[in-house]
Amino acid sequence: MGGGTAEGVAVGEDVQTSQGEVGTSTPPSTDKGKSLGTLKLDQLAHRHISAFVTGQLTAGRGRTTLYRCLATLSSALGDAVRQHRLPHNPASPPVLRRPPSPERRIWTTQEAARFLTHCHQADPEMAGLFKVLIGTGMRKGEALGLHGDDVHLNEGVLCRPCPAAVGGPQGDHRQYAAPCRCRVRTGRDPIMSGSSRSLPIGAPPMPESGSGKNCCSPSRGEAGRRADTARATVAASGGRPAAGMVRVPGGEFLMGAEDDWVVPGDGEGPVHPVRLAPFWIDRCAVSNAAFRDFTEATGFITDAERYGWSFVFAGLLPGDFPDTRAVAEAPWWRQVYGACWRHPEGPGSDVDDRADHPVVHVSWNDAGAYAAWAGKRLPTEAEWEFAARGGLEQRAFPWGDELEPGGEHRMNVWQGSFPDHNTGADGWYGTAPVTAYPPNSHGLHNVCGNVWEWCADWYSPAYYRSSPRDDPQGPPVGLGKVIRGGSYLCHASYCRRYRVSARSSSGPDSSTGNQGFRCAAEDTSAGPS
Repeated sequence: MGGGTAEGVAVGEDVQTSQGEVGTSTPPSTDKGKSLGTLKLDQLAHRHISAFVTGQLTAGRGRTTLYRCLATLSSALGDAVRQHRLPHNPASPPVLRRPPSPERRIWTTQEAARFLTHCHQADPEMAGLFKVLIGTGMRKGEALGLHGDDVHLNEGVLCRPCPAAVGGPQGDHRQYAAPCRCRVRTGRDPIMSGSSRSLPIGAPPMPESGSGKNCCSPSRGEAGRRADTARATVAASGGRPAAGMVRVPGGEFLMGAEDDWVVPGDGEGPVHPVRLAPFWIDRCAVSNAAFRDFTEATGFITDAERYGWSFVFAGLLPGDFPDTRAVAEAPWWRQVYGACWRHPEGPGSDVDDRADHPVVHVSWNDAGAYAAWAGKRLPTEAEWEFAARGGLEQRAFPWGDELEPGGEHRMNVWQGSFPDHNTGADGWYGTAPVTAYPPNSHGLHNVCGNVWEWCADWYSPAYYRSSPRDDPQGPPVGLGKVIRGGSYLCHASYCRRYRVSARSSSGPDSSTGNQGFRCAAEDTSAGPS
């Protein structure tokens, strides 16, 4: 891992500014004749370890510390040994303890070397993970995917040597790392609601609420598969897509907001001009009936079905529902095994009487797969906002700035005191039909409230500072995928993200009972709008 000359590494420092390297004995799996490729977490030999590590790392927030990375790996190994999934090594170092004081946030190179040796003996894959997390071969800021001064954009990159057949120049760390980045926001212990912080071996990681966005849509915490969402074009039938879509004429608008409604840290500003080409977009979110057609035609298995669980709002569960794990700081989100698009509240629930409601418990990956099958794609974030505004510049909602003009409910959001009491004054406690409320001037229903809608873009709170004027596609990487529109759980007392400019994000493989999507497509037709 290089021949660092420093006696130790200050593990309490910001990794972005750290330039030193940890010196150790020759690490395993360093073949300089091979190029550096990427390794997804779910390709590790011991997937339960990778899930634990990722969950622990993702649960943190704030400054990224080397100590936290090392302690997480040690803790993961300790759990694996205790549950008899890895052989016990009598010579292994004890599980790291938290430093007794800020002054003791140092790991010497000798300690690091001993820990790395133990990792390799117990599980060679863990040694590779350790090596990457401390930034071997690269500046630590690059190893952890930090971007400029945006410390909150931390992303861990799992890499190991792989055959040169992967292609590209030898040793181009960042180029190959980009497609398989995973969220790593570290800095403090995860605080889980439930009997234990440590997940059973084999269980998916549970996230923490992090930046406060879990009130909207929590993430699983594990890196999602990179699903391609090629830009679908509509060339047949004179540029007209299937029924159920509306053509949005191209034009320029002011994107974003900087008013009192803005949620700090979400990156809704600065307000900036954006120019878009014409495109097509679904009038409504994809319904349960439409998604059922897709799964019956293809046999597709969603991420929630693959993981075996999804996040369900506790208020929709029956009173005698067994206790389940909750998300810290957002305990209304419950991990429910068996919850998926077919069973939105878990076993015993179904969508038989909700065929015209938006499909939920679908991840960004699932949405992209449906869109590709339908010959469409997901809308970009800019397209979504342009279509949702319906031609109104710098207004909170598609109809203006008043939440309930004349006392009329225009969208499905929380009524009452969140999260304890919902009066149902708007007629709905959970999702509403996809056409429940009048459309905006472009003909789109429910662009505010009901369910969050996936967009094609990666999410970055800093993106608007440098996004292009013409047809922006989002940053090349980010914390997660953009979700827009808010949901039936949004309420002014807690979450104001039910506005057309509001932004949030979730992991590509994450699913919840308030996440859905609508599709878009290119426009190739000629003639007037």
